[in-house]
Parts: sequence; C-alpha cells; structure tokens
Amino acid sequence: MKKAFLLILLFIPLLYGCATQSVTVQEEGDVQLLVEKLKEYNESISTIKAHALLMYTDGDKSYSFRAEIAVENSGENIRLDLSDFVFKKPVLTLVKNSDQVAALLHMDKKVYLTSYENLNIEALSGLKLRKEILLPALMGKVFVNSATATMSSPNSKTLIMESEGYRETVSFDAHWLPQSVEYEVNNDVYSMTFKSFTAFEGVFFPGKVTLSSLNRQLEATFKDVTVNGMIDDGLFLLDEKSLPGYTNEAL
Repeated sequence: MKKAFLLILLFIPLLYGCATQSVTVQEEGDVQLLVEKLKEYNESISTIKAHALLMYTDGDKSYSFRAEIAVENSGENIRLDLSDFVFKKPVLTLVKNSDQVAALLHMDKKVYLTSYENLNIEALSGLKLRKEILLPALMGKVFVNSATATMSSPNSKTLIMESEGYRETVSFDAHWLPQSVEYEVNNDVYSMTFKSFTAFEGVFFPGKVTLSSLNRQLEATFKDVTVNGMIDDGLFLLDEKSLPGYTNEAL
C-alpha cells in the first residue's frame, strides 16, 4: 500500500514504448522561436497553491485521492498533502525545503528524511523516477535538460532537444502553450500532457495534467488555483515535535 500511495503522490510519468520519429530540421529561426516560447512559459510561473483530484488507474485497479499543493520560488520549496478521497484521512505529506526533503507516511507513522541530492524516488515508490521531471510537473512546467546539446524542429509547433542518452520532444498548441512532452532518457520514456489552460492575470496554468503508460494513467485535475501569489513560508517547515508517535527512517 505504501508504494501505491507514494506513486499517486509523486505524479510520476511511467514507462511506455515509443516508435522512432524521423526529424526534418527546420530553419534556425523556427527553433529559436520555440525555445523562446518554452522559456517564456516556464519563467511565467514562480509559485502555485492549489487543490487537486488525483485519479490513478493501473490495469483493473483504481485509486482516488485529494491533494493540496503548494510550491514557491520556482520549486525551491514544495509541499504536497495527500488524503483519502472518501474518508479524507491523511495518507502522505511530502515537504521539500531547499535541499532537505521529508516524506511522512501517516498510516505507518513514519518520517523519511533525506537531502534532495540523495532523494531516491525508486526507493520510495518501487518505480524508476526522475526527480528533475517531477518538480516542474508539480508546477505545470516543462523540465528542460541543461545538458542538451542540439535542437531541431520537425514542424513549426514541435521542439526536439537532444544530447547523449537523452531526447525531449515538446509539442505546442496554437497559443504556444506546451501541449505534450515526451522524455527519452537512456531508453526509458516518460510522457505527460497538459490540458484546459486557464489564465491567472496573464499567466497560464493547466487545469489537468495526465501521465500515462501502456496500461497506467494518472490524471490530476486542479481547482482553487492561485498562481504567483504569496505563500506562508511555514508550510515548508516540518516541526517534528508536532508528530508524536512518528518514527524517523532513512532512505
């Protein structure tokens, strides 16, 4: 049960097969425009506070959860509280404060403490995950690999970024908002889509993020969203004295 809950918590794209795509390189101006549009979108979001309904299916199994999400400083600090959809009982709390990460398993009354650098998502969920993709996804952003060496474009609305062992494909809609992202990292493929964008004082945020694999899908539907507003710093501080009966564990 712990791994299933953490899987839902982390909004993680699962592995699935991908057909090889042929690429026709466009003019340099087309590629530069797509890069600028992606950068403009990512940099427009610095803080998020929202509620979300999470619906996860794995074959014939399904789970539903309520989530509260708070992110500030472009992902420097993150808090995610997960509760059972029907009974509203707390299930998990994930807190990232700068380089420190705490994961609280409320049903087991355990607290896992680690640094972000040493955070091992697979040890928590049993699945291969990349935290670099996770954090932008929580904010509706698109992760961009800083080590990307070459860029190309098969058409005017698709940007491909590649380096050794890495390939990322970002597709934009008619309004230059990211519509889908596909990551191929050392033959592992991660995919996500963004839908139902809403403008908050000129800043767009997706109302729905869907992560899918061959027989698995996680759909996060956001509501009560506040973008780039003030967030209480206390949300990202964990007071262990307020957790009686919880035991500390190390990853």
